[in-house]
Amino acid sequence: MSDFKRVLLLGTGPASIQLALHLKKHWNCTVAIVGRESVRSECFFEALKQSNQRIRVSIQNEKHRYMEGECFVDHVFQGYGTITGEWDTVIFAVTTDAYIQVLNQIASKLLEQVNCMLLISPTFGSNSLVRHYMNDINPDVEIISFSSYFGDTRWIEDKPTNHVLTTAIKKKVFIGSTKSSSANVVALCTVYEQSGIVMVRMDSPIEAETRNISLYVHPPLFMNAFALNAIFEDKESKKYVYKIYPEGPITQF
Repeated sequence: MSDFKRVLLLGTGPASIQLALHLKKHWNCTVAIVGRESVRSECFFEALKQSNQRIRVSIQNEKHRYMEGECFVDHVFQGYGTITGEWDTVIFAVTTDAYIQVLNQIASKLLEQVNCMLLISPTFGSNSLVRHYMNDINPDVEIISFSSYFGDTRWIEDKPTNHVLTTAIKKKVFIGSTKSSSANVVALCTVYEQSGIVMVRMDSPIEAETRNISLYVHPPLFMNAFALNAIFEDKESKKYVYKIYPEGPITQF
């Protein structure tokens, strides 16, 4: 039996909206969304309040109709320190550099009760990082890594609201768990495949993480004397890198 009965979504980005709808559609589980307090997230929380916690997903391509719809989120927490209740599964829909910062804000008592953690869009080594953090709190928790988020979802407007647009869906996603025999991975594979996404199960989380395309975009730019010096030595000036393929924003070192 899987652990997707009471699910806590960390993050208030577009992916969290799509994931919440997906969870409700397939498992009809209790879903909560939590995010940090900021000027930008204020728009998101206000939109949920105005809609009585209703979320909506639209699609750009008709063949992705199974991803659209609307539902109500059961709980919304404004600030990671405000989370209450017991949660079976925690889904990380925040950037990889925020994993530990977010965990530090969540009460240890809550984390002790979690059975499973999902890293939706990790980078190389993210699973090990989270597992190391959880060793003293809840060493038996299962931590699952995906190679990446299964689609491309963005705000329907220029600012965060309760309404998002999913413009693309990946054909294949890789998955790996800290448990060799995992009912949760079986359940996730079944749901993804019902949505037309091929799920490839790997022997370990790090194998799934190595399938993240971003890993093959940045290394040629970073593995040189200039870049390494900027990372480890130069503290005086900011440096920036531009992703050549696929196209992306200029990113600070």
